[in-house]
Amino acid sequence: MNKFTLIAGIALISLGSCKSNTPDSSEDIVVNVDASAPELPDFEVKDASGKVVNLKSLKGKNVLVNIWASWCPPCKAEMPSLASLYSSVDASKATFVMLAIDDDFMNSLQWLSEKNIKVPAYYPMGNLPELFNVQGIPATFIFNKDGKLIKKIDGAENYNTGGYKRLLSK
Repeated sequence: MNKFTLIAGIALISLGSCKSNTPDSSEDIVVNVDASAPELPDFEVKDASGKVVNLKSLKGKNVLVNIWASWCPPCKAEMPSLASLYSSVDASKATFVMLAIDDDFMNSLQWLSEKNIKVPAYYPMGNLPELFNVQGIPATFIFNKDGKLIKKIDGAENYNTGGYKRLLSK
């Protein structure tokens, strides 16, 4: 096995845990309004300042939870659109939880700082709840004000659309 084959193999393995979708520019966001949909989990996360937040306590606002890591190329590719969406949505109606799963939370914060991306970054305080155990990242979960899951996105997406802005502004 030559050096190139070995490096290519390692790159494919490391990227295999990340997923990427073709960004959706559609203005209409299809949501699940099923009453039996999963709810915001009872799960604690910590922000960059050390403040602990339980996701369940965010009920009453639309909540976007994005699971990402600084080593994941599709995660990094979609982050600017998430930051744009975050800055354009009324904070009284929606909140964002950018849940970094890097081994070291400082790596996540450093990457966001270097790229000048302003989003609320959090780190899990324990094992991810079953709902968030995904096969690849990025993965995004959108919950309505009642705490019900209305949209799950596997892979990268373009979130800087009117459809997502309207969805989170309801």
